[in-house]
Amino acid sequence: MPGINFLEYARDEDIVEGISSFGICDEPGESPAFISYDRNEHTWISTVKNPGQKRIQFLPVDKYIPLVRPDGTDAMRCDAMLLTCPIGVREAIIFIELKDVKQSAWEGARRHALDQLKETIEAFTEYHQLEGYKKRLAYVANRKPYANRAHTSDIQKFRNDYRITLKFASEIVFE
Repeated sequence: MPGINFLEYARDEDIVEGISSFGICDEPGESPAFISYDRNEHTWISTVKNPGQKRIQFLPVDKYIPLVRPDGTDAMRCDAMLLTCPIGVREAIIFIELKDVKQSAWEGARRHALDQLKETIEAFTEYHQLEGYKKRLAYVANRKPYANRAHTSDIQKFRNDYRITLKFASEIVFE
């Protein structure tokens, strides 16, 4: 995959400012993930808590940023990213994979989510340096989280391979 500048896909309309809580949605179909301020209008798969009401850049990735492998096939992508805004500040970066699966399908969905996050992070680092970000997180956010195990080995491997803290939670705290 030749390096691609993810940040050139950032849009002003996806900047969240002065909001302490909002949702990330991903409806079936070909539209990318999006943010919502009204839980009654859209199904929130993940809730973002922003206690400091920081300025956040939401960046849809899947179905929005074109990532292609060297063999010409589409790369796997996570659904979205959150970054400190302005994006040049490089304070925080969060990669997010959204899931809405029942507990019986969770293990397969979890493995697939990790692959999507890994491939997105690898594509991102072909053009950008992660080391400059003070806070580096990745979330697998299932709408209904399942506390069936701690996922300690996944979390440790992710930390070792990417120097990113992996979390399994439907609530994302942006600090």
